[in-house]
Amino acid sequence: MSDETDTYGTGLSLTKTAVILAVVVALFAWGVAAAEYAAEADGWASVEAPDEDASPGGLRRNRSAGLRLMIGALLAFLWNGVVQIPNLPWVIGFTLTDRTWIAVLFVLAEAAIVGGAFLFRKLDAELHGQTVRESERPVRPQPRKKRRPVRRPPPGYG
Repeated sequence: MSDETDTYGTGLSLTKTAVILAVVVALFAWGVAAAEYAAEADGWASVEAPDEDASPGGLRRNRSAGLRLMIGALLAFLWNGVVQIPNLPWVIGFTLTDRTWIAVLFVLAEAAIVGGAFLFRKLDAELHGQTVRESERPVRPQPRKKRRPVRRPPPGYG
């Protein structure tokens, strides 16, 4: 139990983690939308699959060829996301009109992240017996107020 209290609050805050996750989901949604737009507008395909006869034993037996294919597809996906940035208005318009499922899934994923962060913050506060604000931010110790010295009458009075 003492290990838990010693390490509590030393990692990333829940808010920072949720923001990072939301950014990752937004970048992935942008990549999917850009890939759909490029496939429709330019006939883009991320990677051409090699023939079964190209490597001895076929793709099922040759793991290195499959790994190269996956890495190539990932790099092509990321590069297409960067290349499509100048086409941002057209990609967004295409996504909202023709591929609304991408927009709907993106909004649902972002809502799940926000809702999950809210629920986890509440759970964290309940587990550590604090309010939500106290569990999220470290509290600075307040300086003690100095007490005024007691005024005593000068000698000879009273």
